[in-house]
Amino acid sequence: MVSDHSIAKEVVEGCDVEWQALESQARPIVLMRKRNAQCGQDVKLADDRAPNVPYLGVMCCLIRHCIICCLQSLRN
Repeated sequence: MVSDHSIAKEVVEGCDVEWQALESQARPIVLMRKRNAQCGQDVKLADDRAPNVPYLGVMCCLIRHCIICCLQSLRN
């Protein structure tokens, strides 16, 4: 689970269709190819995270959206 598209890009790579699915309203878990290079400065994966598998299941978290909706409903 990643917080947004930019974090996912540090961990996995994919085609336009995969990125569109990841950001779609349905928010599915998308099987995407792991990056070969070491992840970005702010993102680290555990060494034992699917060590012999070239793919990761990625899902964008909606926590920010949920928090904003909850705060808005509290104001009403």
